[in-house]
Amino acid sequence: MKNENGYALLLVLVIITITFTFALSMSGMALSARKQVNKTDEINKATDLAEMGVAHYETVLNKIVKNTKWPSGTFDSKLQQSLPQESTISNTIDSNSYRITNVILKKVQDDKVIITFDSIGKTSAASKTLNGRITIEKKTNFKAGDSVPKPEDFYITENNYIDLKGGDKYISYPSATYFVKSIDIHGQRLLEVYGNAFFNSPINFFGTADILIHGDAIFRFKPEFNGNSYSFCVRGNTFYIENNKLKLYKPFPSGTNASCPAPFAEEWFINPDQGVDVQY
Repeated sequence: MKNENGYALLLVLVIITITFTFALSMSGMALSARKQVNKTDEINKATDLAEMGVAHYETVLNKIVKNTKWPSGTFDSKLQQSLPQESTISNTIDSNSYRITNVILKKVQDDKVIITFDSIGKTSAASKTLNGRITIEKKTNFKAGDSVPKPEDFYITENNYIDLKGGDKYISYPSATYFVKSIDIHGQRLLEVYGNAFFNSPINFFGTADILIHGDAIFRFKPEFNGNSYSFCVRGNTFYIENNKLKLYKPFPSGTNASCPAPFAEEWFINPDQGVDVQY
């Protein structure tokens, strides 16, 4: 009887020992899993922050590319001078942060500039660095035989009828513009486009009216001129539409544009779908 009691006590002790050991093991595994989850969560947060840095830098470059006017042929050197200091492309959000560093600009072709950089996202417990690459390309000008471009091929779509007269002296468009409705310009008034222009409706000149296009100009309807002192200055090529294709508009009735000013920078852009690449 005593032996049986001894065996029972031993069995209970063994069971308790096994249970306790298993519990300790499970507790250790749970703590380890918890730490791993926390570490993964912190890395994910740091990655999100680094992605925010990439988006911020893309926005800054887009603003520079679209809004700055430089003499033709100087884009890469002027852009290099205009790139913001790395310390200015940073942000702190609830003690977390992102920062852009190691910015390098390289001109790889006459119509392509590549900017590489690192975007570092940091939390209190983790850091993640993404390698960014943004390609800035020169917009290819049109050529005879091309299909008629669409409004989405231009940065700006002007849906309003333009009647430039009275107190209005000057209208300026900073990028390629698609004019949906007609344009009337009355004496000593100027409409200027820093890029290509598509005129989908008639244009009417009255008196000494001027239009200055720093890229190509495409006309669905040939302009109407009332007077001999007008100036229609196109720095690129001029086209009209025939059989839904572009055809060179020569001779173009440019008026008194012998003193057209020197062209500004060619039109450059960042393709939102293919121009930004990120290595994780």
